[in-house]
Amino acid sequence: LLEVAHNLMQGFPLEAEARVAAGVGKLMASMHETMISVAEDYFQRFRRHVYATPKSYLSFVELYCRIYRDKHERIRSLADNVSGGLQKLEQASKDVRYMTKDLNTKEAKLHEAARET
Repeated sequence: LLEVAHNLMQGFPLEAEARVAAGVGKLMASMHETMISVAEDYFQRFRRHVYATPKSYLSFVELYCRIYRDKHERIRSLADNVSGGLQKLEQASKDVRYMTKDLNTKEAKLHEAARET
């Protein structure tokens, strides 16, 4: 199971440390093994079968990859929005400083003109 997860996720762009990325494959294998164990307990208790097949494991890994990709794109989009907002705030701050200097110069000229009249 571990090899299958590693092979399926080999080209997958997981943004994490190597140790964490390796742990994801181990976690998937562990979850599938737990599912098999729980399915056996379920059968003993309720006399109903729940199957954990190789196909269900492949589907689980593929679903993880799809959800991860979707969430990653969403987070990247939000980060881009925040970054753009910060740039606009920075530009606005520069504009306010410029306008304040300009206003101070014009006020000085206005006071000077008022004294002359």
